[in-house]
Amino acid sequence: MEDYDLTVANMIANYFSEATGFDLRSESRTPKHSYLKSMLYKLFKDYNDMNDRMISEYFRDEIGVSKNRSAIYTSLNKIDVYYLNYKEFRDYYDTFFKDKIEQRWKTEAKRKEYLASKKSKQSKFNDTVSFTELNKNVLREIISKLPDNKVKEIKDLVELRVKSWSWKVEDNCEIIECSGI
Repeated sequence: MEDYDLTVANMIANYFSEATGFDLRSESRTPKHSYLKSMLYKLFKDYNDMNDRMISEYFRDEIGVSKNRSAIYTSLNKIDVYYLNYKEFRDYYDTFFKDKIEQRWKTEAKRKEYLASKKSKQSKFNDTVSFTELNKNVLREIISKLPDNKVKEIKDLVELRVKSWSWKVEDNCEIIECSGI
């Protein structure tokens, strides 16, 4: 019960497969495979007027793979989600369709603004909280858990370690060359 042009469907499938490296027979559920499958369904729908039943029949009859109609319908409804979340999907989508390019510019501008804000907040945080202070707090926390008789022992060990740093001298060797005696 075909109501679509089979040669156009084959042409779309072959071109899409070559352009994206998508395997029409694969049953993988990775995100990349899922969004490419959705895009292929959209190409069938928009360029060959195929609905979910026709797409399912095409895959069954021509490709030899069973595709559930409700899965096709759900996949077509996820186009906006994939467009928002996957850069590679946006690149492919904008190659085949021109309806979301303006939205992409706005989204990418917001993304850049968000990343700049995040970087600014991160550097502000790094400026205000030094990691040495965090390490000192960790030491205080460890020491606070020790019994009183062990605190003096730890204090003595730390004082000795600090003193030993001042005793260490960098090795400065001086080579003196002399000539002929």
